Amino acid sequence: IKLLRKRDWDRIGVKELASFAGIARSTFYLHFQNKDELLDAGFSSLRKFVLAAHQPQTDHRFGFIEPLAEHLFENRELFLALAGTHASGVVRSKFMTLLVGLFDDAIKDDRADHEALSRFLAGGFVELAALQMAKRGNTAASFSATFEHLLRATLGAHHLNHVQVHAN
Repeated sequence: IKLLRKRDWDRIGVKELASFAGIARSTFYLHFQNKDELLDAGFSSLRKFVLAAHQPQTDHRFGFIEPLAEHLFENRELFLALAGTHASGVVRSKFMTLLVGLFDDAIKDDRADHEALSRFLAGGFVELAALQMAKRGNTAASFSATFEHLLRATLGAHHLNHVQVHAN
């Protein structure tokens, strides 16, 4: 994370990643074929964390928003550097794919336009998070409340409160 705060992901090589982590390149390659596979594993872990933190017994199918917001606000600098409004490249793309998947899982059974709506919500999530993070004093809770208000305006309250259980 410290390395990513200093340099853009696209400009960091495996040799530099391994050296910074204090491991040999051969050790890195025992676990990952390339740095993008490492990035994929990180986003996969984040998805699992967010979904595990979401309480499925609640009546809110977008319950992943609060734990994700808490994680992002705890890692504010990293989020703004890697996935925020001014970031570019593979990291932002993979983060957007993660978000689109989370939103799509929450709405796909209800709407024919779920793919477009999922992309719209993911983009709004990133932009609002970047905006609120840029203003000191905002919290994950205030972000979640604002985003949920916008979700209600976009989808209607009945879409937020419907329980949807997906097999994992």
